Amino acid sequence: MIRILHCADLHLEASFAGQNLPPALARQRRADLRQALARIIGLAREHRVDALTIAGDLYEAELATIETGTFLAQQFATLDPIPVLIAPGEHDRLDADSLYNVVEWPGNVHIFQPGPLVPTGVVPGVALWGAAWPTELPTGQPGGLISAREGTHLLLLHAAVAAQDGQASIRADGLALQQCGFTAALLGHEHRGRVWQEGRVQCVYPGSAEPLTWAEAGGEHLAALVSVDGGGCQVEKIPIGRWRYLELRVDLSGCVSTEEAAAVIAGELRRLPDPVDECTVGRVVLTGVRRFEPDLPLLRARISTHAYLQYEVEPTESNDSALVAREPSVRGLVVRRFQEKLAAPQSATERRTTQAALDLALRALEGRKVGPDADR
Repeated sequence: MIRILHCADLHLEASFAGQNLPPALARQRRADLRQALARIIGLAREHRVDALTIAGDLYEAELATIETGTFLAQQFATLDPIPVLIAPGEHDRLDADSLYNVVEWPGNVHIFQPGPLVPTGVVPGVALWGAAWPTELPTGQPGGLISAREGTHLLLLHAAVAAQDGQASIRADGLALQQCGFTAALLGHEHRGRVWQEGRVQCVYPGSAEPLTWAEAGGEHLAALVSVDGGGCQVEKIPIGRWRYLELRVDLSGCVSTEEAAAVIAGELRRLPDPVDECTVGRVVLTGVRRFEPDLPLLRARISTHAYLQYEVEPTESNDSALVAREPSVRGLVVRRFQEKLAAPQSATERRTTQAALDLALRALEGRKVGPDADR
């Protein structure tokens, strides 16, 4: 039996731009991405694996520095003689200026190059096939790739997978995993981890080591311990991520003041099944707000928590909006134009943005407070 610890999509040096995080919190998140890698290194050592595999997007090329590469080289050197096998992805693309080409890597690190899939030995009788992104996948009969070779064959690749003719295939090029004879496909690209069996092929997306955006809330963020024996494959999912994104909707229809709202929100936070701690980034959506205008700076001061919480007031649609739309006024014209846009097909995010814009427009027309602190 051989054991491989598989991970992907660490995105070291990620900026977390666009999430309105305080600079100190963004720095902490970047530091914790490094800690996630250190935990993965520790697991590889603890489980005495035969190899550590990384399926791309190890770091953000546009933001990483030589110091980032030095840190990685030092971490991987601590695993020697355990090999570290890397198939670079889109964000850590292997080109002339890549850290993969300018850093002196320890002898136990193997970096796959762009081009066709090529094998490297893991242990006698087991070959790992890989290539850096973008990959030149084989055309014609896929099974010809390894049909004449003996032993167990595994795939390491940063790629999107889609269903094609009822089986998993690498998107665009249509490399059918079942037809190639691979025992397992160790993949990177999807940030929400998942493990599934496609015919005889065990497919593994470990997900990003930590959730990086709101879109990844609720997903799994893993290191996958892959055990291969006699052509079969077992996967143990080991949670790695410590951070989580949380969205909490709180109905304030019964409240008439910010103080009452704070008490209701604090109660909802206490009732959550998982602790809201310093590794939580939360979005608290306040609904049913009709009888008062929340003072969001005061709301933050009234709620004691270690988490970083962002507050949003959800615009309230009521019969009043319908009445305003009938007005022969600027307000009526504004509401009618926004109602036309809201009636058109759009994503949930676009609809939410449009509704918020309407709320701000009405606030301004009614002489109410509009600005950075009006909805915070």
